[in-house]
Amino acid sequence: MHGVGAIYQNGYLLWKYWRRFLRIAVYNPQKGRLETIDVEFTNDNTTWFDKYRNTGDVSMITDIDGDILIRKFDYSYPFMIYGVSRSDIDFDQSKAKQLRRQYK
Repeated sequence: MHGVGAIYQNGYLLWKYWRRFLRIAVYNPQKGRLETIDVEFTNDNTTWFDKYRNTGDVSMITDIDGDILIRKFDYSYPFMIYGVSRSDIDFDQSKAKQLRRQYK
């Protein structure tokens, strides 16, 4: 399921129809630290969710070279988790939230 919506990152408005490379800071729980990566958000690699009950819910999931980037509706850093893709969690918002909780 693909949601319709927009996200703001570093002052840029990213609609799901845009292709834009961004350099963003992400939290890498495997390394236990923040790191900066280059990401391209497209229709092909990102699923946006526009429905949430609280700010801790997942707003988007993005595939990046065999890994997944999970972002919440709040101002926290996105999480990068190795070896998992959107298809592994069935493009599901609640499964992405559960996966992120495993790495807290």
